[in-house]
Amino acid sequence: MKYLILLGLISSITLPDTCTSTGVVALTIDEGPSAYTDSILDILDKKGVPATFHFNPSIVGSEFQGIYDRVEDEGHEIGFRSSPKRAYTDDQPYEDVEEDLDQQLKFMQSRTSKDIKYARAPKNGDLPVQNVYNYFVKRKIIQTSYSLCPHDNPDEDPVDRIRDFLGPNNYKHDSFIIQLYEQRLEQDGNLSEIIDAIKEYNYEIVTLSSCLDGYEPGKPVTKSKSGRLTSSCSKMVFPQFIPLLMHYLIY
Repeated sequence: MKYLILLGLISSITLPDTCTSTGVVALTIDEGPSAYTDSILDILDKKGVPATFHFNPSIVGSEFQGIYDRVEDEGHEIGFRSSPKRAYTDDQPYEDVEEDLDQQLKFMQSRTSKDIKYARAPKNGDLPVQNVYNYFVKRKIIQTSYSLCPHDNPDEDPVDRIRDFLGPNNYKHDSFIIQLYEQRLEQDGNLSEIIDAIKEYNYEIVTLSSCLDGYEPGKPVTKSKSGRLTSSCSKMVFPQFIPLLMHYLIY
Protein backbone atom coordinates (compact mmCIF):
# COMPACT_ATOMS: atom_id res chain seq x y z
CA MET A 1 0.00 0.00 0.00
CA LYS A 2 2.85 2.36 0.86
CA TYR A 3 4.38 1.87 -2.56
CA LEU A 4 1.10 2.57 -4.33
CA ILE A 5 0.85 5.87 -2.48
CA LEU A 6 4.47 6.66 -3.32
CA LEU A 7 3.90 5.89 -6.98
CA GLY A 8 0.88 8.17 -7.00
CA LEU A 9 2.87 11.03 -5.51
CA ILE A 10 5.68 10.74 -8.02
CA SER A 11 3.37 10.36 -11.01
CA SER A 12 1.54 13.56 -10.01
CA ILE A 13 4.58 15.57 -11.05
CA THR A 14 3.89 16.64 -14.60
CA LEU A 15 5.41 19.28 -16.84
CA PRO A 16 3.28 21.71 -18.86
CA ASP A 17 3.10 20.76 -22.54
CA THR A 18 0.16 22.97 -23.55
CA CYS A 19 -0.75 26.61 -22.89
CA THR A 20 -3.07 28.31 -20.40
CA SER A 21 -5.38 29.52 -23.18
CA THR A 22 -6.54 28.10 -26.49
CA GLY A 23 -5.64 29.13 -30.02
CA VAL A 24 -1.89 29.53 -29.46
CA VAL A 25 1.26 27.57 -30.19
CA ALA A 26 4.45 28.29 -28.25
CA LEU A 27 7.46 27.89 -30.53
CA THR A 28 10.53 26.71 -28.60
CA ILE A 29 13.93 26.32 -30.25
CA ASP A 30 16.53 24.27 -28.39
CA GLU A 31 20.22 23.31 -28.38
CA GLY A 32 21.65 26.70 -29.36
CA PRO A 33 23.21 29.13 -29.69
CA SER A 34 24.88 28.16 -32.93
CA ALA A 35 26.23 29.66 -36.12
CA TYR A 36 22.70 29.27 -37.51
CA THR A 37 20.88 31.21 -34.77
CA ASP A 38 21.18 34.51 -36.65
CA SER A 39 19.52 32.91 -39.68
CA ILE A 40 16.70 31.64 -37.46
CA LEU A 41 16.22 35.15 -36.08
CA ASP A 42 16.13 36.56 -39.61
CA ILE A 43 13.32 34.15 -40.53
CA LEU A 44 11.36 34.89 -37.34
CA ASP A 45 11.67 38.60 -38.04
CA LYS A 46 10.49 38.17 -41.62
CA LYS A 47 7.52 36.09 -40.47
CA GLY A 48 6.74 38.40 -37.57
CA VAL A 49 6.60 35.66 -34.92
CA PRO A 50 8.33 35.29 -31.54
CA ALA A 51 10.01 32.24 -30.04
CA THR A 52 11.60 30.99 -26.84
CA PHE A 53 15.20 29.80 -27.21
CA HIS A 54 16.49 27.26 -24.69
CA PHE A 55 20.22 27.94 -24.84
CA ASN A 56 22.86 25.49 -23.63
CA PRO A 57 25.36 27.17 -21.25
CA SER A 58 28.13 24.77 -22.26
CA ILE A 59 28.18 26.37 -25.73
CA VAL A 60 30.59 29.21 -25.06
CA GLY A 61 32.39 31.81 -27.12
CA SER A 62 32.51 35.59 -27.26
CA GLU A 63 30.84 35.47 -30.68
CA PHE A 64 27.62 34.22 -29.08
CA GLN A 65 27.06 37.22 -26.80
CA GLY A 66 25.71 39.17 -29.74
CA ILE A 67 23.17 36.39 -30.31
CA TYR A 68 21.98 36.56 -26.70
CA ASP A 69 21.57 40.32 -27.08
CA ARG A 70 19.77 40.05 -30.40
CA VAL A 71 17.30 37.44 -29.13
CA GLU A 72 16.22 39.74 -26.31
CA ASP A 73 16.32 42.95 -28.38
CA GLU A 74 13.97 41.45 -30.98
CA GLY A 75 11.30 40.39 -28.48
CA HIS A 76 12.14 36.71 -28.08
CA GLU A 77 12.90 34.84 -24.85
CA ILE A 78 15.94 33.01 -23.55
CA GLY A 79 15.34 29.87 -21.53
CA PHE A 80 17.82 27.47 -19.94
CA ARG A 81 18.80 24.08 -21.31
CA SER A 82 20.84 22.09 -18.82
CA SER A 83 24.10 20.71 -20.15
CA PRO A 84 23.54 17.58 -22.30
CA LYS A 85 26.76 16.25 -20.77
CA ARG A 86 24.89 15.73 -17.51
CA ALA A 87 22.69 12.70 -16.93
CA TYR A 88 21.05 13.48 -13.61
CA THR A 89 19.39 10.60 -11.77
CA ASP A 90 16.98 10.29 -8.86
CA ASP A 91 19.78 8.66 -6.84
CA GLN A 92 21.97 11.77 -6.77
CA PRO A 93 21.92 13.91 -3.62
CA TYR A 94 19.98 17.14 -4.09
CA GLU A 95 22.99 19.20 -2.99
CA ASP A 96 25.12 17.80 -5.84
CA VAL A 97 22.46 18.55 -8.43
CA GLU A 98 21.90 22.02 -6.96
CA GLU A 99 25.60 22.92 -7.06
CA ASP A 100 25.98 21.80 -10.66
CA LEU A 101 22.84 23.51 -11.95
CA ASP A 102 23.67 26.67 -9.99
CA GLN A 103 26.97 26.97 -11.82
CA GLN A 104 25.32 26.52 -15.22
CA LEU A 105 22.42 28.84 -14.48
CA LYS A 106 24.62 31.62 -13.08
CA PHE A 107 26.72 31.56 -16.24
CA MET A 108 23.61 31.71 -18.39
CA GLN A 109 22.13 34.52 -16.30
CA SER A 110 25.33 36.55 -16.68
CA ARG A 111 24.77 36.67 -20.44
CA THR A 112 21.17 37.85 -20.32
CA SER A 113 19.52 41.03 -19.08
CA LYS A 114 16.32 39.31 -17.92
CA ASP A 115 15.66 36.60 -15.36
CA ILE A 116 15.55 33.05 -16.69
CA LYS A 117 11.97 31.81 -16.28
CA TYR A 118 11.88 28.60 -18.35
CA ALA A 119 14.03 25.50 -18.50
CA ARG A 120 14.43 22.13 -20.13
CA ALA A 121 16.38 19.18 -18.80
CA PRO A 122 16.61 15.45 -19.57
CA LYS A 123 13.81 13.43 -18.02
CA ASN A 124 13.65 10.00 -16.43
CA GLY A 125 11.39 8.36 -18.99
CA ASP A 126 8.17 10.36 -19.00
CA LEU A 127 8.85 11.94 -15.60
CA PRO A 128 11.21 14.75 -14.62
CA VAL A 129 14.19 13.87 -12.45
CA GLN A 130 12.92 14.70 -8.96
CA ASN A 131 15.88 16.76 -7.73
CA VAL A 132 16.13 18.69 -10.99
CA TYR A 133 12.42 19.47 -10.84
CA ASN A 134 12.71 20.57 -7.21
CA TYR A 135 15.66 22.78 -8.09
CA PHE A 136 13.69 24.69 -10.70
CA VAL A 137 10.57 24.98 -8.54
CA LYS A 138 12.64 26.41 -5.68
CA ARG A 139 13.87 29.15 -8.04
CA LYS A 140 10.43 29.78 -9.56
CA ILE A 141 11.60 28.49 -12.95
CA ILE A 142 9.09 26.53 -15.02
CA GLN A 143 10.45 23.28 -16.44
CA THR A 144 8.44 22.52 -19.56
CA SER A 145 7.80 19.59 -21.81
CA TYR A 146 6.19 19.80 -25.27
CA SER A 147 3.18 18.58 -27.19
CA LEU A 148 5.14 17.80 -30.34
CA CYS A 149 8.73 17.65 -31.52
CA PRO A 150 8.57 17.13 -35.30
CA HIS A 151 12.30 16.35 -35.27
CA ASP A 152 11.93 13.21 -33.14
CA ASN A 153 11.73 10.96 -36.20
CA PRO A 154 14.58 11.69 -38.64
CA ASP A 155 12.78 9.81 -41.41
CA GLU A 156 9.64 11.96 -41.23
CA ASP A 157 9.22 15.37 -42.84
CA PRO A 158 8.76 17.89 -39.98
CA VAL A 159 6.32 20.06 -41.93
CA ASP A 160 4.13 17.06 -42.75
CA ARG A 161 4.36 15.92 -39.13
CA ILE A 162 3.06 19.29 -37.90
CA ARG A 163 0.16 19.22 -40.37
CA ASP A 164 -0.72 15.66 -39.34
CA PHE A 165 -0.63 16.69 -35.68
CA LEU A 166 -2.61 19.92 -35.94
CA GLY A 167 -5.09 18.66 -38.54
CA PRO A 168 -7.47 16.78 -36.21
CA ASN A 169 -7.26 19.48 -33.52
CA ASN A 170 -9.16 22.76 -33.29
CA TYR A 171 -7.61 26.12 -32.40
CA LYS A 172 -10.83 27.10 -30.60
CA HIS A 173 -10.25 24.33 -28.07
CA ASP A 174 -6.55 23.46 -28.20
CA SER A 175 -3.09 24.89 -27.64
CA PHE A 176 0.38 23.39 -27.94
CA ILE A 177 4.07 23.74 -27.19
CA ILE A 178 6.26 22.72 -30.13
CA GLN A 179 9.95 21.91 -29.73
CA LEU A 180 12.45 22.42 -32.56
CA TYR A 181 16.21 21.85 -32.72
CA GLU A 182 18.60 24.38 -34.23
CA GLN A 183 20.74 21.70 -35.88
CA ARG A 184 17.75 20.20 -37.68
CA LEU A 185 16.48 23.61 -38.74
CA GLU A 186 19.87 24.32 -40.30
CA GLN A 187 19.97 20.89 -41.92
CA ASP A 188 16.44 21.05 -43.33
CA GLY A 189 16.17 24.79 -43.98
CA ASN A 190 12.41 24.67 -43.42
CA LEU A 191 11.62 26.97 -40.48
CA SER A 192 9.62 29.27 -42.74
CA GLU A 193 7.49 26.32 -43.92
CA ILE A 194 7.01 25.14 -40.32
CA ILE A 195 5.68 28.56 -39.33
CA ASP A 196 3.37 28.62 -42.34
CA ALA A 197 2.05 25.15 -41.45
CA ILE A 198 1.16 26.28 -37.91
CA LYS A 199 -0.57 29.40 -39.19
CA GLU A 200 -2.60 27.35 -41.70
CA TYR A 201 -4.59 26.03 -38.74
CA ASN A 202 -5.28 29.52 -37.33
CA TYR A 203 -2.97 29.28 -34.32
CA GLU A 204 -1.14 32.36 -33.06
CA ILE A 205 2.57 31.71 -32.45
CA VAL A 206 3.75 32.99 -29.06
CA THR A 207 6.56 32.76 -26.51
CA LEU A 208 6.33 30.57 -23.42
CA SER A 209 5.57 33.66 -21.30
CA SER A 210 2.39 34.23 -23.29
CA CYS A 211 1.65 30.52 -23.54
CA LEU A 212 1.94 29.89 -19.79
CA ASP A 213 0.53 33.18 -18.53
CA GLY A 214 -0.73 32.62 -14.99
CA TYR A 215 0.93 29.23 -14.53
CA GLU A 216 3.04 28.79 -11.39
CA PRO A 217 6.07 26.48 -11.08
CA GLY A 218 5.38 23.36 -9.06
CA LYS A 219 1.65 23.26 -9.62
CA PRO A 220 -0.01 20.25 -11.26
CA VAL A 221 -1.04 20.48 -14.88
CA THR A 222 -4.77 20.01 -15.37
CA LYS A 223 -7.37 21.12 -17.88
CA SER A 224 -10.54 23.04 -17.07
CA LYS A 225 -13.81 22.44 -18.90
CA SER A 226 -13.03 25.40 -21.15
CA GLY A 227 -9.90 23.64 -22.37
CA ARG A 228 -7.57 25.96 -20.48
CA LEU A 229 -4.56 24.59 -18.69
CA THR A 230 -4.89 25.32 -14.97
CA SER A 231 -2.91 24.74 -11.82
CA SER A 232 -4.47 23.74 -8.52
CA CYS A 233 -2.53 23.66 -5.28
CA SER A 234 -5.07 21.40 -3.59
CA LYS A 235 -4.44 18.51 -5.97
CA MET A 236 -0.69 18.31 -5.49
CA VAL A 237 1.84 17.36 -2.87
CA PHE A 238 4.43 20.14 -2.88
CA PRO A 239 7.72 18.92 -4.42
CA GLN A 240 9.88 20.10 -1.53
CA PHE A 241 7.99 17.71 0.78
CA ILE A 242 8.21 14.65 -1.44
CA PRO A 243 11.64 13.43 -0.17
CA LEU A 244 10.27 13.56 3.41
CA LEU A 245 7.15 11.68 2.38
CA MET A 246 9.23 9.09 0.54
CA HIS A 247 11.28 8.49 3.70
CA TYR A 248 8.10 8.16 5.76
CA LEU A 249 6.44 5.76 3.34
CA ILE A 250 9.49 3.55 2.83
CA TYR A 251 10.64 3.37 6.42
